[in-house]
Amino acid sequence: MLNPNRDRAPAKPDLHIARFHEGSRPIKLPSVLLALKELAHNKLTDLLSSLFNNSDDALFERADRSRSDADQQMYFESMRLIRLHRDAVSNTFIAGIDAAFRALAQEQVKQPITDEPDFDSLTLVNQEELEITVAIAGIVSKVTSLHSLEIMFLTKRFDHLISGMDVTERINPLGPQVLSEAFVRALNAVDVNITIRIILLKLFERCVMERLGELYSTANRQLADAGVLPDLRRVAKPANTRQPPSHPGSSASTPAGEHTSESASQGGGFDFSQISQLLGSARPGVYAGGHAGVALPAAWISTDQLVGTLDHLQAEYPPYDPDMVVAPQTMNLAQILAAGANRLGAPPNATIRQGDEDVVTFVGMLFDYILNDRNLAIPMKALIARLQIPIVKLAILDKSFFSRPSHPARRLLNELSSAGIGWSSSTERKRDSLYNKIETVIAGVLEEFQTNPEIFARLLEDLTSFVRQEKRRTENVEQRVRETEQGKAKTYDAKRRAQNVINAKAAGLRLHPLMSRFVSDVWSKVLVFACIKHGHASDAWTTVVEALDQLLWSIQPLNDLGDVEKRDRSRTTLVTSLRTGMEMINLPPDEIAEHAEKVLRHLTEISIHDRAYLEASIPHERIEPELEVIPEVVLAAALDDPAEAPPAAAEALLQRIAEGTWFELTGADSQRIRCKLSTILNDGKRFIFVNRKGMKVAERSRVDLGKELISGKTAVLDDNQIFDKALQAVIGNLREMRQQPTPAVHQR
Repeated sequence: MLNPNRDRAPAKPDLHIARFHEGSRPIKLPSVLLALKELAHNKLTDLLSSLFNNSDDALFERADRSRSDADQQMYFESMRLIRLHRDAVSNTFIAGIDAAFRALAQEQVKQPITDEPDFDSLTLVNQEELEITVAIAGIVSKVTSLHSLEIMFLTKRFDHLISGMDVTERINPLGPQVLSEAFVRALNAVDVNITIRIILLKLFERCVMERLGELYSTANRQLADAGVLPDLRRVAKPANTRQPPSHPGSSASTPAGEHTSESASQGGGFDFSQISQLLGSARPGVYAGGHAGVALPAAWISTDQLVGTLDHLQAEYPPYDPDMVVAPQTMNLAQILAAGANRLGAPPNATIRQGDEDVVTFVGMLFDYILNDRNLAIPMKALIARLQIPIVKLAILDKSFFSRPSHPARRLLNELSSAGIGWSSSTERKRDSLYNKIETVIAGVLEEFQTNPEIFARLLEDLTSFVRQEKRRTENVEQRVRETEQGKAKTYDAKRRAQNVINAKAAGLRLHPLMSRFVSDVWSKVLVFACIKHGHASDAWTTVVEALDQLLWSIQPLNDLGDVEKRDRSRTTLVTSLRTGMEMINLPPDEIAEHAEKVLRHLTEISIHDRAYLEASIPHERIEPELEVIPEVVLAAALDDPAEAPPAAAEALLQRIAEGTWFELTGADSQRIRCKLSTILNDGKRFIFVNRKGMKVAERSRVDLGKELISGKTAVLDDNQIFDKALQAVIGNLREMRQQPTPAVHQR
């Protein structure tokens, strides 16, 4: 017979650490669970050791960035205390896990005992406890999302082994809730303040909780090998049960076929009945198209009570850390809301209506996606995360939030993410007008939104107006950068063209040193100027190239008297052409006269030597002035090695990249910087990047950019509308889950 309470949520999720009655008759744990407990001891002890090894670095970094001596001293003293008491914390944590296993060895269902403080006291006085609760909820939400199937299977195997009680994920000794609460209790062994406790909880999340995948897989494998539901993954049986009714005002209570839901999703909107249906299919014990087996609760938490609880949480939202270096996590609001509503007058053991709970769950999924989106910088995630509670409240009151792409709150979320995509660091936030504006907008939502959604439209208009003004200023700055870089590119191309012409015509010739320097130092500038000002297809360019040809022919020894006489006749014309070219580049008159005199003198001397050799009656050795081989001229180095090309895999990416695309680059100091591709120059070989204020911050050659894209040092960012992406992605994931068989509730 199916257990009617299998998937029923706890009547009153505790905001404090749960304790259990110990008066029940103990029963002996199965040996396979005792072996599993030892496995967990060893793995968790190793992970805790990693946490403590990282705590020094984390606290030292905070101390190094402290703005006061008192804060710095607090971090250093905390480091000392943690070193002294790390064994006590570790032992207390492991003892907490043992206690959770012992709690299973009772023959009756345990009821958590919690203190019953006034909810106003919780939100207004006990701020530290609320911060701890929010941190635990975030850890539980993330770990449950990361390892949802493994945790669900492990819980069902525990439940199968333990008779006389229902083992849920919340009391699973290896579940994220029990582990997180055990660590919070263990921290009482060291006397540190709330700031340090939150830092340690973040380290606990990163060093312990996010690395539990191996433990969960091993635990499931050991239990399956021992014959505990070995075919769990292949079980999929329908459960003929009822779903609790939704609030009359909730659209989740309206049946909707799949074809209706699909049509509602066009244009980026989804009817909430479709979302509820998908969430129902994804719950444990549900087959595709079915519902979970639950018992009707004694009482419901009304929507008004739920909104009132959200008002309290919104008004007393914990302050955020603008210097955080890891992304914030979403809160598991379902637990906090149930307890909060009870304290605001909801009947004892009342439960959130399924429709309202679906809103809370689905918005949490959306924020999970947004806060894990690599396209948003961590400081911007820290700000946007603060909107989870107001958005949940809005969605409970107004289900059109999901179906209307033009809903002001959705547009505000999209505008916030788009505006903040280029924001990289919190270092300059006090002088950053955009960051201050976003902070003001989010504070406005938290302070002013009660039940009237018009506040979102007003703040949206305020933000978009500000962004438009910023964009105009930025475009002016960026246009100047673009013009400067285009000028540099034009100069570069002209230098390369002049360089190629000189090397093609003169490299390897034997010239007098004076003439060699004149060609490389003076006439090269004339060629570059003519190319920049008039273009390489102009008459001016043709004229200066012809003058170079004439000069190079004239200063070479000649073997025919007719050619010598021709050179003598054109000598004055050549020098005049050279003077004209030098005047083009605005050389001072005295320099022009000096260069012209040197060329004329050399032409005269070489003519004398050529005539003496060619007119001699008796052949003799030709007397030549001092000559040297002219080297290759380098006016502009190649942007890339001509023998090197971008990796083949990168070339396809490079061809799709357009100006205006946002990137995250790795700077010379290994710092990540967000910037926009402003312009592509030099026939696609040079990429110029600007920050969101329009100032140039980086430059890459085609080959270097291709290599960085392949290696991951550089990444393309997506500045499309974040909320719409999140909605499509979460709906897609839920549809995929519905297509996969899910284990049914087992029979006893």
